[in-house]
Amino acid sequence: MKFWSPTVFSLLVSLCLSSPLIAREWTDASGPYKFEGDLFPATDETVGLRRKKGELEAYQTDQLSEADREFLKQHLEEK
Repeated sequence: MKFWSPTVFSLLVSLCLSSPLIAREWTDASGPYKFEGDLFPATDETVGLRRKKGELEAYQTDQLSEADREFLKQHLEEK
């Protein structure tokens, strides 16, 4: 489910230092897989999350549940 590239990872790390974190439980698009993570950078297509142990992960938004995509849409509209 992870989507990694050096460019995305660099962007996530740099934005992590300047963006407020939003903690929540996330669910994958299939439904059964849930995990906690802090949202930091996000676009319409990609979301960066910092997991409990500090791991940075990038996901394509279509890998997340409909509820999470709606949350991201509202979050991006507020910015």
